Amino acid sequence: MIADSTHQTTGAAANVPDDEHPQLRDLSREECLTRLESVPVGRIGYVVDGMAVILPVNFVLIDNAIVFCASKGGTLAWLSNRRRVAFEVDESRPAEREGWSVLIHGSAHEVTDPDQLDVLRRGPLHSWVRTPAEHWVRITIDSVSGRALRGGRE
Repeated sequence: MIADSTHQTTGAAANVPDDEHPQLRDLSREECLTRLESVPVGRIGYVVDGMAVILPVNFVLIDNAIVFCASKGGTLAWLSNRRRVAFEVDESRPAEREGWSVLIHGSAHEVTDPDQLDVLRRGPLHSWVRTPAEHWVRITIDSVSGRALRGGRE
């Protein structure tokens, strides 16, 4: 219980409207996928030798899968023997004390089919690191969860 010279707090929040307090809510799968489509950069996470690795990648959502392109032999060379990954996107608005986060768990696979590669190269993703030794990766979505925070008034 906190008291000051102008009023005494009763400790009961029931007298304060809900929009005065921050509201944290779970997002539906549909809301998560909509938010996933709304940002150009996410973070892929995986474990190498017991250490967590988290890297930013620009990506697109195609046919309910996350797709990105990296340079072959770079930091994503782990793909050949580590397929389980996490993928996270978020947005924050600190001034409003609002934001959201979406977390994907899935399986990453290198895209090697020439027809699929041709479609991806002509598609909406323009990788920031596309090189002659490109490495296209598709993450199938096994599970998705998300939360959104709506800020309260001060």
